[in-house]
Amino acid sequence: MTGEQSHIDLLKNAVRQRISGMSVVEVDTAHQTNDLIKKLSNEIGERPLATIPFQVSDGASNFLAASRNAIRQLPTEEGVLFLTDAQDSDGDTAHQFWSEMNLLRESWAALDCHVVFMLLPGNYRMLIKAADHLADQIPLKLHLTQSEETSLSRITNGPVLSGNLSPRAARQQLSMSELGLAAALQKGTPKSQLIRRYYLPMIEAAIALNDLNLAQFLLKKVSEADILRADLPQWRTITFKLDYHLNNKHLQTDME
Repeated sequence: MTGEQSHIDLLKNAVRQRISGMSVVEVDTAHQTNDLIKKLSNEIGERPLATIPFQVSDGASNFLAASRNAIRQLPTEEGVLFLTDAQDSDGDTAHQFWSEMNLLRESWAALDCHVVFMLLPGNYRMLIKAADHLADQIPLKLHLTQSEETSLSRITNGPVLSGNLSPRAARQQLSMSELGLAAALQKGTPKSQLIRRYYLPMIEAAIALNDLNLAQFLLKKVSEADILRADLPQWRTITFKLDYHLNNKHLQTDME
């Protein structure tokens, strides 16, 4: 299976789920976006979907308002909203747009549907650069560009952990990561990449949901010897958090 096909399969698996959440896909052209939406429509079936093309000149607040209006009549967590990049941009206007999107991240996360950003390369880079906290709340980041090497470097570099996850964001992160992990295991993805892309984010989400049994179970799947050197600080952060929560739980039990 090619890297591109595995990413398409991950996206298909994601849109099949009747849950609210966010995904982002980097694409080369608007034509590619249209073809991809047609493929995904078959996976969604009779569930409702909406598509909104946007340009950064529209403004982030107007974009959010249009998205809310598009899903107003959709059943909760049933619909899929595709947000399609109509004009690639990575200049000052794009930076301002994505900076404003970053400030609105909680409002985007609160939309009761599956939001799929289809971004051209310039806007994808600007999402990561100027809307890093919004990007952190998007558990599924896929790349369907011609340069597989570039896409792999984007997956490999950068932080693994999102920070302080809300319960809703944690559930989304856990659900999407589970989908990706299943596909990655079938593909034979190297252990270091499984840890970076799936196990560490899933442990973080389990801790945020106070599901310490799940966090411990996932932790047993990870060997420190398999962790990339760049990920070791985040590994130590997540194990410290888990130890802290476990100690608190034991203290509470002893006091009862």
